[in-house]
Amino acid sequence: MQATYFDTPDGALAAQRLALRRRIGGKDAGWHLKSKGDDGAHELLWPDSQEMPDGVREVLREKFGENEGHDQRGSDTAAPRVNAIATLHTIRDTTVVRNSDGEAIIELADDTVDATNELTGRRQQWREWEAELLPAAGSDAATGAKLLDLVEPLLVAAGATRVRGTSKIQRAMRQEAEER
Repeated sequence: MQATYFDTPDGALAAQRLALRRRIGGKDAGWHLKSKGDDGAHELLWPDSQEMPDGVREVLREKFGENEGHDQRGSDTAAPRVNAIATLHTIRDTTVVRNSDGEAIIELADDTVDATNELTGRRQQWREWEAELLPAAGSDAATGAKLLDLVEPLLVAAGATRVRGTSKIQRAMRQEAEER
């Protein structure tokens, strides 16, 4: 999979806890706009395309207002000018955990990541595990947390170290943020 992340030169999206990416490959290829708030994370999706979809531009316009100027094609820009800030290449191996009824309840992703910070040219590589609840796990947050708590000791026993609150894009941009 390849994911290219976008933001304004001054990090306006990140400051509002938004992450905009275009993913090529994988089960959810396309454009993603994630927002994180006190009520959790929410994600809007659009089909893959070379150009940023009008729907993405509309959401950015709603959040940031009109932007004066024109883009490279001479079109009026409808949102803050966003550019690529990071490119991540990920090789993902997945394992599905099933309950006693055979229903898939957790997807474990073993990711090998090669990330390039497009602002500095800095390249990093790392490996990480992610556990994601699947619909059959139910929508109760407490139950989901209990299920994930059962998985964590197994990953730690296999050599994993728990890292809280660090997404791939945060990790790819970490040095840039520390230098400011």
